Amino acid sequence: MIKALFRKIAPLVILVFLILASCATLKEDAHLNKTYNELVKEKGEPSYTLLQDIDKNYDRSKYEPNFFLYFTDAELEASVTVRYAVWKKTGSTLTAWFREMDDEWIVFSCEEHTGVFVK
Repeated sequence: MIKALFRKIAPLVILVFLILASCATLKEDAHLNKTYNELVKEKGEPSYTLLQDIDKNYDRSKYEPNFFLYFTDAELEASVTVRYAVWKKTGSTLTAWFREMDDEWIVFSCEEHTGVFVK
């Protein structure tokens, strides 16, 4: 009886899962060149923020993005400080990386996940 019921509802469960999964989106670099204060004004205070020193020996498996794309060898040789911030809201997560330029923190890379399965 349970097997028969499962066989009847399994296709429906799979269909619902596929529909919900197709609603998820990823937007990369939608906030490039915005300041930290602009994002706070737009999104509110971040759920998490961290200042991190990055140098040429950083653990690439631990951090995103690839900082060699955004900083020169000389900058990484001397070590650069990046600001990492995460905004978690119901149905979306925005992760942004900032570099300090002219006394402002500017987004140099970000990604925003939206959809049903975003925690």
